[in-house]
Amino acid sequence: MTFSLQDRICILVPWALMMMMMMMIYVKAQPEFFVPPGSMTWNEARNHCQVCYKELVTLTPSSIQVIAQKLTSVYWIGLRKHPQPPCPLSMPWSRWANGDFLTYQNWYPGWPVLKSPGGVPGTEDLCVATLRFGAWVEKNCSELLPYICYDERFSGQVSITAVTTSSANFTWQPMAGAIDHYHVEVRGGINLKAISTNLTPIATNLTADSTNLTAIGTNLAAISTNLAAIGTNMTAISAHSTPIGTYPTVIGINPTTIGINPTTIGTNPSSVGSHLTAIGTDLVAIATDLDAIANDLTPTGTDPIFQPAPIRRQQAPIRFQQAPIRRQQAPIRQKPI
Repeated sequence: MTFSLQDRICILVPWALMMMMMMMIYVKAQPEFFVPPGSMTWNEARNHCQVCYKELVTLTPSSIQVIAQKLTSVYWIGLRKHPQPPCPLSMPWSRWANGDFLTYQNWYPGWPVLKSPGGVPGTEDLCVATLRFGAWVEKNCSELLPYICYDERFSGQVSITAVTTSSANFTWQPMAGAIDHYHVEVRGGINLKAISTNLTPIATNLTADSTNLTAIGTNLAAISTNLAAIGTNMTAISAHSTPIGTYPTVIGINPTTIGINPTTIGTNPSSVGSHLTAIGTDLVAIATDLDAIANDLTPTGTDPIFQPAPIRRQQAPIRFQQAPIRRQQAPIRQKPI
């Protein structure tokens, strides 16, 4: 397939937008700049730009400001030295590759190098490259360098019909100018196929998630049952704790009575015997009360560990009160002496 140097239009058609049956392309002829991957000779670079874009780049004061921001090396541009000017007064650098006149130049100091007077005509093969900061230098056209292409986007409306998973029909109004062919690019077809393929594992994961949710529901039901059992146990514990709170009040009365007697004994030694008898009677009453408490605290439910503790704590006052009884008996035995 051959390509002429006439104007062409490149229609980019994302496959996803084809499903909408209608799309708009760029409205006005505006230059866009491209840096294809790889390095080529000047002729190879120009041929690639003509096939895939429009031409090797034509630089202007406005375009060089945009392009220079993204340059990182030395790039071929659309300017080549004319080996044999048509007339002696013609400049070797007079036209761009697309035929435009050279009205803007940005040579690096010392360039272009003037041809020696004794040189042989037609032996030089020099092309122009731009440095990364935008200045121009001459290079041998056979060098391998990266290159800059440009393209133009035109206005127009494209209708898409008979869309299938593998084909579609395109119709559009012809553009103004001598356009010999239209280049159509369909983008996104492979990616969309991959997305469609990925839907199967997504459905599988959703099924697995549903199974996991069922298992979670079963676990929640078991947790609810355990909470109900815990609530029943708490009710039983509350029922057993009621008599425990009642008896300490009864126990607290007798020690108070016992505490009064030592004071009376200290002020009236002659009545020690009668007071000791009263203390003994009180201790018997306390022991009786403790026996009753012990009987009430005998485990009858499901909490045998919880109930015995208050019984052990209440026996301490009994041992404490017996000590004054032993200390008071000594004066009684000394009286006969």
